[in-house]
Amino acid sequence: MKQYRDGVDFVVIVFYRYEYAQLLVESIKKYVKGIDYTVHIINNGKNKGDGNGYDILCDLFENEPNVKIHKGVDQDPDSNSVHVNDYICKIDGRGVAIGSYTQTQAMDIGVRAGDRKYICFQDADTIYLNEFIHELLPLLEDNFFVSHKWEPGIEIAKDQCMFIKRESVENNYLYEKDDLYPNIHYKDTCGTLTLYAKEKELPYVILKNSFNDRSLTHEHRLNLKNGEQSYINDRPFVYHFGRGSVRQDDLYHQWMKEASKYLGVAWK
Repeated sequence: MKQYRDGVDFVVIVFYRYEYAQLLVESIKKYVKGIDYTVHIINNGKNKGDGNGYDILCDLFENEPNVKIHKGVDQDPDSNSVHVNDYICKIDGRGVAIGSYTQTQAMDIGVRAGDRKYICFQDADTIYLNEFIHELLPLLEDNFFVSHKWEPGIEIAKDQCMFIKRESVENNYLYEKDDLYPNIHYKDTCGTLTLYAKEKELPYVILKNSFNDRSLTHEHRLNLKNGEQSYINDRPFVYHFGRGSVRQDDLYHQWMKEASKYLGVAWK
């Protein structure tokens, strides 16, 4: 049986707003304690030429040995508003935007670049709020995955903060080889994982969160109108801003201000 290194591979996609990743990494450094990890940041957008995101990210994280930068998918900054529902999920026929398609392509790059026991799919516009890792990972001994929220309507667990064992992705498949790697085969990004769990009658965990229970929004640790907070053992542990790459500049600046203040790091 293939041996994996101990720890977590965090797989993070960046689409032009590079400073999101800086705050996420700061939160991982602060709150992921007592376990090895690698943060794989994959740049979707511009990967060559003047001012390309790959070089910018390499410069930003040149002194972070636990951060690895990868080239992702070349994509124009306005492509998400142009290519809407152009990409068809092969299992259920649902149309999704180019952002979902290119995100899963980049996620696949990040997953294959890693070799640690656990994988965390992580949106760049998230930060951790407290220590959590030694409470969350044991849940994967009896569950296929742990997700921070459920998406009603399309009825899948979301992957903005989702943990899964690497062996579960690499050693299983639903209909064809490697179809548990990130893809848009079912409903949206990584929806195949939910479908697999249902088809195989495997348990999974959707954590308590303020997206599925809006009565919890008054408990938010960040002073923002947007986003949701998820809990581990009734303690807030992660905040997801949502649609961060396409937020208006004023909302982006609000996130950077509030998240920086929470983490105690400088941002101008």
